[in-house]
Amino acid sequence: NNGNNGNYDPNADPLPNNGGYNDPNSPDGNYLAPLAPADIQELTQDLRDQPSDEARLSLAKEALAENSVQAEDLAQLMGTLKLTKSRTELAKYGYGHLSDPQNFSRVYDVLRSPSSIQEVQRALGLPQD
Repeated sequence: NNGNNGNYDPNADPLPNNGGYNDPNSPDGNYLAPLAPADIQELTQDLRDQPSDEARLSLAKEALAENSVQAEDLAQLMGTLKLTKSRTELAKYGYGHLSDPQNFSRVYDVLRSPSSIQEVQRALGLPQD
């Protein structure tokens, strides 16, 4: 703690690098730090190592909570999930964490079924194909 009572101090020392995701020292605010490609790869492997979709989904949401990703990275993370329901849920959650929301359609291939794609589009208020 730099003695700033949890408030952002632009003169404070830089935050330590905790591998890119799940950083408890992140300053409060709406800024979503982009996940680097190496962090995406590490997270993807961590997700694959989880015992269930429920655990994978929880870890993915935790990692995205204070970070942003590109649409193709979100699709990669979604690909670690086995259940359509889980992939759909991560697509909905991940949309708000995209650095390139204009490329969101890249996740549709991972959703596979037209009904899943429509469910996500409806939930997010996106144009229906």
